[in-house]
Amino acid sequence: MKKSPVFKLDNKRFLIQHKNGIAYLLDSHTHQGIELNEASEIICKGLLHEKTVEQISYELIKVFSNLTILKACKEITTFINLLKKHSLFSKDKESINKNIPKLNNVTFSITNKCNLSCKHCLGGNTLKKAKSELSLDKINKLAHEISELGCKNISLFGGEPLLRKDFNKILEIFSTLGFYIKVNTNATLITKEIISDLIRYKVKLVTASLDGSSPEIQEPMRGKDSFNSAVSGIKMLVKSDIPVIISTTVTKYNYNNLTHIAKLAKKLGVKGIRFNDVHFGGHALCFLKDILISNKMRLKVLDDAEKLYKRYGEFISGSFPDLQKKIKSETSTDSLNFPLLIPPCGAAMGSLCIRSDGYVTPCEILWDEKVGNVHKSSLEKIYYESKKINTFRFPKIITAKDISHCNGCRYIKVCFLGHRCAPYFYPGKTLKEKSLLTCLDNNVA
Repeated sequence: MKKSPVFKLDNKRFLIQHKNGIAYLLDSHTHQGIELNEASEIICKGLLHEKTVEQISYELIKVFSNLTILKACKEITTFINLLKKHSLFSKDKESINKNIPKLNNVTFSITNKCNLSCKHCLGGNTLKKAKSELSLDKINKLAHEISELGCKNISLFGGEPLLRKDFNKILEIFSTLGFYIKVNTNATLITKEIISDLIRYKVKLVTASLDGSSPEIQEPMRGKDSFNSAVSGIKMLVKSDIPVIISTTVTKYNYNNLTHIAKLAKKLGVKGIRFNDVHFGGHALCFLKDILISNKMRLKVLDDAEKLYKRYGEFISGSFPDLQKKIKSETSTDSLNFPLLIPPCGAAMGSLCIRSDGYVTPCEILWDEKVGNVHKSSLEKIYYESKKINTFRFPKIITAKDISHCNGCRYIKVCFLGHRCAPYFYPGKTLKEKSLLTCLDNNVA
């Protein structure tokens, strides 16, 4: 008797997800999904579990009593041919990491200790004391592991990374292995010794945080004496020919100050400035009413970002200039309707974040989404085999039931396609409050 063939739908590539009673087959390759009826869902589950056509037929007959074996086999064959036609299916088992993008960039929080206590910080209340900080020996082992995975881009941040007494030794480790090193700092602790280390170990870029053009603007958000010391540090970096980019988080404190911040950045001689939105995590969740800008403020920021880009060109970047470009390019009156599939971004798709306590997250913005811990597993195993991290490689489904007032809006793809953390946190407790929402359709002229 001829053995019934076994077919495999790669469970590292495909995922069945239910949303509001509807089943979807999601593809991590194409970032697309198809809606499944009851029969096709049974077939997909069988393919994902490597069942034979005969076995899947019996599963169908249990549910649909009017089906015969022959009809059930025909249904399965038709569905498989559809998958094959679109190259969605393979007879052979594939290696775990074959279809996962190679690790290309790691952001590494080498300490959670900080000398400031910024209201928008992702690190939340962990920043005052160094807690469960990775040892230099562990960092050395991780650096070698990252290098062996083929990744040569490392971004060191904190907390405030310059607070580590062995910061120069950490730079030496990554420099010796040939990494392209970037450092994120609040720039308040820059010294001649730090400058010397940055030059010696060939740091390629320093991102310095600056949230105002004066102490009166910056310090309500970042703390007393943070402005002058940051400006002094940036001047020292620029004078030493170390490339610097300023990062500005736009809040109620500074939304009306962006033009002056950009002028100051130009005067300081940095390579550029990024204007970014508040991310919903850490301290920001405690201070949303203090820092999150209103719809009216946001529209002013978008307008200012456009004017600054026209004036300074690529010197200006960040989430606000990018959003304004998307809005201006959205000339079609066609709307997108739900269900909306949000494709993955860089999180877990070539990028990872390692926290100072050893936990790994898909990126630094998704700070609390732990997908593994380097004290318990190798970085390779976490990146390629973690079930949780794999969920970030599939499209995310948002339905009309989640955000009913957005259905049919022509700006849906502007608001939700791109940065994965936005749809990840929305819908959620933070953004379900209408007072915190910015509706482009109601506000953009």
